[in-house]
Amino acid sequence: MRSTDRIGAGPYARLAETPRRKAGALSYANTKNLPEAEIHRRAAQLIQDRFVHADAVMRCFGPAILCRSGGDPSDFGDVNFPELNTQSKFLVLADTSTPQQVSRFVEKFWGLEKPEIIISVTGSALDFELHPILQRAFDKGLTAAASAANAWVITGGTDTGVMKLVASSLSSSGVSMPILGFSPFGAINEREKLERVYGGASTMVSTKATKDGAPLNAHHTHFLLVDSGKHGVKAWGTEINLRVAFESFYLERKSVPMVLLVVQGGPGTLATVLETAKKGSPIVVVADSGGAATAIKQYIEGHGEGSLSNWTSPHGKVEDLAVKFGTEKPLGQLREIRKCNEESGGKLITLFQVNNDGVLEATEDMSNVLLQAIVRLWVAGGGDSAGRITPPDRPGTPSSLAQPALALRESNASLSSQSMASPESSALGTAADPLQHAQRRRRMRAIQLAVKWNRPLVVEAIFKEQHNPKGEFTKSHQLALQYALELRRYDVIRLLMGYQGFSLQFVNLCKLYLVPNDGFLDSDEKLQRELLTNQGRIRDTTSPRRSYECFQDVIGIWLKNIDKAEGRPGVLSLSAFAETAPHFAHLFTWSVFLGEYSIADLFWRECDDPARVALLGSHQCLLIGNKMVTSKERLEEQAERYEQVAVDVINAADSQTDAFAVLEHKEGRFSLLDLALQLEMKRFLAHRHCQALLDRMWNGRHAGSSVELPENISMTALLWRATMPLTNPHYTAKARSLYQKKTQDEASKKARAGLKVERMLAIAKDAMRAARVEATNAMAAEPADLNESSVVRRKRFTDYAEKQRNHFTKFKARARGGVGAKLAQAADSAKKGFYQVPSVIFVLRFFMHCLFLVLYTYVLSYVDISKIPESYPALSDAEKALPLPLATT
Repeated sequence: MRSTDRIGAGPYARLAETPRRKAGALSYANTKNLPEAEIHRRAAQLIQDRFVHADAVMRCFGPAILCRSGGDPSDFGDVNFPELNTQSKFLVLADTSTPQQVSRFVEKFWGLEKPEIIISVTGSALDFELHPILQRAFDKGLTAAASAANAWVITGGTDTGVMKLVASSLSSSGVSMPILGFSPFGAINEREKLERVYGGASTMVSTKATKDGAPLNAHHTHFLLVDSGKHGVKAWGTEINLRVAFESFYLERKSVPMVLLVVQGGPGTLATVLETAKKGSPIVVVADSGGAATAIKQYIEGHGEGSLSNWTSPHGKVEDLAVKFGTEKPLGQLREIRKCNEESGGKLITLFQVNNDGVLEATEDMSNVLLQAIVRLWVAGGGDSAGRITPPDRPGTPSSLAQPALALRESNASLSSQSMASPESSALGTAADPLQHAQRRRRMRAIQLAVKWNRPLVVEAIFKEQHNPKGEFTKSHQLALQYALELRRYDVIRLLMGYQGFSLQFVNLCKLYLVPNDGFLDSDEKLQRELLTNQGRIRDTTSPRRSYECFQDVIGIWLKNIDKAEGRPGVLSLSAFAETAPHFAHLFTWSVFLGEYSIADLFWRECDDPARVALLGSHQCLLIGNKMVTSKERLEEQAERYEQVAVDVINAADSQTDAFAVLEHKEGRFSLLDLALQLEMKRFLAHRHCQALLDRMWNGRHAGSSVELPENISMTALLWRATMPLTNPHYTAKARSLYQKKTQDEASKKARAGLKVERMLAIAKDAMRAARVEATNAMAAEPADLNESSVVRRKRFTDYAEKQRNHFTKFKARARGGVGAKLAQAADSAKKGFYQVPSVIFVLRFFMHCLFLVLYTYVLSYVDISKIPESYPALSDAEKALPLPLATT
């Protein structure tokens, strides 16, 4: 079926007409009378419609949009390699294709996810071998780098030289990742098998590489075969322009970092390295691989043209680099490469090599080298949003990047005096300083990449570069912590917890539960439904308080429902409502639900109540094991481990008194011992301190009890005291103390009454003496004006009344001196009484059961069994006709 027929009759027929139908909506005639906001809304809608249209067309009909060099439709489909039993996708396209079209085809039609990093490999097309130590480090590191992040590896695609080396290293590790091969279609052996396939499949076998062509490498996952109309030797290199444009498109337009990996190579490799250096992208050179890579290393570390010397391969083959790269063109390229590296402060090119002792220098593997090459540029002072270093301009003039920033500062100078920037804008620097904002963004991207690759040393190096003289836990640390928690990076979390001022205040707990885990959390439909419903609140990071309230409303309620289902209310959900901010116990609970026990141990060590948290962790493991049958045995072992950890905490007590204080400490509704009883932790309850405390509680000798029974009291004596309160020593002593207290209260009341009278008389005398003195002073003063107004007389009277009120207030305060002592004698009614002691409760219940059995036996002894008929007579017809009573439930 033709593509035009599919568009006209398919599900995208209406969508294909949408942009054309709405294109006239923004004409001058239709918008001249509309408000500006409506015009902007229509423009935004039109742009979105065009994007959706282009996206849908490329997803369904991508190959029909592209073509070959002669205008013929692009060939696409699958290519099979029977020798290795692999299958790859391919596309034949013209060398004039735009990188934007190729990018859309790769992401939409092939369905590849946008990469987080692009590793572009260049080097020799001839077969070679690396140093054994270098080869092992190369294989391990390249695989770790490509698999740690969502990376694309781009090579030449043929089964020769560095392309074969890289693809074989990646495929041998068993890690699935996109390996894209940009190859010249005219230089591919058996290329006629790929023509006119149009979505079908073709089979290719391995052939010998010649100067006129080479076979495709079977380990590549996707091939972009560039058709320039040339064939044989003339076709080599015709794919370079489109490949460079494709990589530059992702680097510049999509801000995807790219690192160039140089392995061996000839004079043509220097041109690729130079172009990459001019763009400011990081370059990693495998210095001991020979060829162009070794020449770059010698020229950078040496002092010009005379630094090139011979290089010996692992098999003893000598290569004269001075002859191979000593002509004018290669030397000029080396000179430019060195200049670019010096302008970047030596951060542009990173060497991966073996020293004289056969030991790798600086780092363990290639992954660290690749990561540090990117990070060094991102953390550098200058650069753009893609992380590329821009060469400096002439001395004394602002750089090209600084000029728009200066213009923006000048334009906002008048506004700065009128308004103050918000804390958010000052933290990000978006409006005040675009250069600082871009630098912070690069630093955060570098931190995220280092966290994703789980490289704590690189994260630590980035924070050392940050200007933080006080060593505080900054916003960058907080964002790195959130990212490390979401990715569950143990080493990075441990590193961040060691910083001064470490805080969990800004951790979004609900966001952690959104991370896919393929375990217990993903299998809980109610939790996933609540998370999906509250996604807007969960992703709101404007306020830590709001984030924690969302955690209480979503996760806290979910934990409450689990407690209700288990019949243990307030167990798991206790910590969610007991705190007012994120706590280590919350992260411990989350880690156990995910099965990340090593991370859970980190948080457990920082908890304020480690024994309680360990018991809850044991309960969690048993709870998960009941629902996840496949891993039940492992979870039961982990539950026993956590219970033993709680036992070890009690063992660490210096004395039994300290152990009792820990066991009796209440948090919410339960003490630690109550929690162990609720969760039925038998090993913990069998501990000697738990048993001793249970014995004391059995007889009421514990905190919160007003009765302490003797240790060796018999059940008979206890029953007698419970049933005969008048003979109970506890109540007789209490009655005696109450009588004595009443007598003392009456005597003290009389004494206080007499004392009160004496105080009042003394105060009255003092008041009379003060009044007499005041009258004497008034007589000695000048006489008042008889002609003063009523307002002045009222003012004098008011002042006198206020003075008398103050005297009266002091009088009352002195007269009530004994009231506070009376209030301090209130009894503590919260303590448990005699009938709330566990042993008393047990004796009474046992006595009542025995009494019931005796009465039941007595009643049965009076029943005459002989009078019970063996069989009942049959019902009569009248009785059968009667309606039966309905059974009640």
